[in-house]
Amino acid sequence: MNCRALIVGSLVVACSLGLTSCGRSSDSTLTHSFRNSSEGIGVRYPDGWTLTTANHGYVPDPALCFDVSKVTAQEIVDLRVVEYLPPYFNRKYLSLYRARPSQFELAAFRKGDNDWSPGKDLSFREHRRVFFAGLALPASVDINTRREVVQILDSLQISTHGRCRPTSGVGSHGVPSLKG
Repeated sequence: MNCRALIVGSLVVACSLGLTSCGRSSDSTLTHSFRNSSEGIGVRYPDGWTLTTANHGYVPDPALCFDVSKVTAQEIVDLRVVEYLPPYFNRKYLSLYRARPSQFELAAFRKGDNDWSPGKDLSFREHRRVFFAGLALPASVDINTRREVVQILDSLQISTHGRCRPTSGVGSHGVPSLKG
């Protein structure tokens, strides 16, 4: 009986080690952070990614909160988070947006009809605010980069106070700044 328990225990440990080291790498460390208290939003992201609040196109609503990207010789991954604002956003329709997921999944992104993201998007609400995340993710991106995208989204910190402000038009906060 003790020999059988020892063998089973050894197999469990061996399988666990094998899955941890072969099937997946350890989680990236989110070493950088961005927080804008007036906009009530923050996010963490790993080395190799760049964050900006610059809106490189005229998209006054939804308002760009941030754009974080990873550029390599092979591909560009781009994640934009925007906030849907009045007058186009009517709070009486808040319930039409799903609550922020406890953990984001890349499979939840769908092809959208927006002009502010070159990729797929998803929407969610938190603290009576509505956000869209737009993701340009080439099919060739490796599993580690995919995990980093999920970690970045899961690190979002959204406050009840503040709102992301348009970078152009009425209510804008002037010249966008680069963060990195």
